[in-house]
Amino acid sequence: KFKAMFDLVAFDTVIKIIYGRSRDIPRTMNLELLAEIAAVFNDLECHDNVGYFADLIDIAPPIVCEEIAQFILISFLFTDPILFQ
Repeated sequence: KFKAMFDLVAFDTVIKIIYGRSRDIPRTMNLELLAEIAAVFNDLECHDNVGYFADLIDIAPPIVCEEIAQFILISFLFTDPILFQ
């Protein structure tokens, strides 16, 4: 039995983004799911497909905390330099 390479919800969301099924993409999501989505995009090396998705959601760290590594990954993938300031 094989273990899934990716979080299935994150992978499904990435497929919807790649194929332009924006109506089916949630506008809000928790940090863990957003980090999983960023990891899938990074592993699949399909960064060019993520541009419009980044504009659909609001990604900003509420405070500097232990989850900052997730925000850095998300910011890097979605090319949001403001998050690095």
